[in-house]
Amino acid sequence: MPNIPYTLNEFTIYNYQGIKETTLKDLPSDASWIFITGENGIGKTSLLRAIAIGLYGDSYDEDSGKLQLLNKNRGSKIELRVKRNNKRFWVAQNDEYQKIKVPVIAYGPIRIPSGAQRSTTQSNIKSLFSSNGDLFDNFEFEIERLSYTSKDMFKEVTNFFLQLMDNIKEINVKDKKVVFIENDEPKVEKTSDQLASGNRMLLTWIGDMLIRLGYDEYDDLSQIEGIVIIDEFDLHLHPKWQKRLPKLLSQQFPKVQFIASTHSPIPLLGAVENTVVIKVDRSKEGGIVVKRWDDKIPVNRLLPNAIFDSPIFNLEDLISSSISRDDLSKILTEDNFAEALFNFMLKEKVDKLKKKEDNE
Repeated sequence: MPNIPYTLNEFTIYNYQGIKETTLKDLPSDASWIFITGENGIGKTSLLRAIAIGLYGDSYDEDSGKLQLLNKNRGSKIELRVKRNNKRFWVAQNDEYQKIKVPVIAYGPIRIPSGAQRSTTQSNIKSLFSSNGDLFDNFEFEIERLSYTSKDMFKEVTNFFLQLMDNIKEINVKDKKVVFIENDEPKVEKTSDQLASGNRMLLTWIGDMLIRLGYDEYDDLSQIEGIVIIDEFDLHLHPKWQKRLPKLLSQQFPKVQFIASTHSPIPLLGAVENTVVIKVDRSKEGGIVVKRWDDKIPVNRLLPNAIFDSPIFNLEDLISSSISRDDLSKILTEDNFAEALFNFMLKEKVDKLKKKEDNE
């Protein structure tokens, strides 16, 4: 059982962005991941924002002054409890916040650099409530700094990014610039702006996360503690990375809990043991409500088709739109691509031989 210092234990949300009242209790203390699913516009972001407010507080300060995240005049209220070293603490209750301080970061779907410097005082959850992303400049500046201030941390950080961006074989610092060498072009040194958008997104987002969680205050990355909230986790990620990333993040940050919404079942395939899956639904009468499914369905034992047409995603029809329901015999029902390809080609050869015999 992983020893995660801070984990979401329960929440109750009243009158917030379409949520009239919804409650979830007794979430496991060893859950490295909490995935939130639901259709577009159903309320996943509202739920993530409410959780972020409960962990962080109902306001944050900017240059323009104090911004309220919760409208108490409308009766909005959030109660939230976390487990800290297996003891339960309220962090939001009776209109009071932060009885204990939880290191929390929240990300919206826009995860690109904002031009903000590390020294700038900003909210760790603004990204989830903003349309500009509000991430720090590319992490390459930190990598360059580490190359001459901490060789051990430089090696650990770059090795981690090489795991994340598996098409990159080397990360070096040359003439005070970070250069990346790709597997397919081993003689070409590229700067970050020459990398694929998926790589740049990971470099920016994960780098921002490390900075905000205070990575350089720890001896190694595995000691970092906190809760990280991510809206639309699968955004910009190839299916292979959607599957790999949850496990990689949990391995590198065993003391961090991740709470993420997703439209894709693939991250669930890559989820570690004890992953929690929450489905968000909405009705005119009841508003936004949540239901836990991992305690009813062994998600980590399901194949993709079973996850797709489960209540978690409600994709009832898995048949290609190009195939008529009157000709279901065209569907290839094999469990893997290699077998499907072999049988398809075999059938094509048999049909050609049969046609040739009929013409003779």
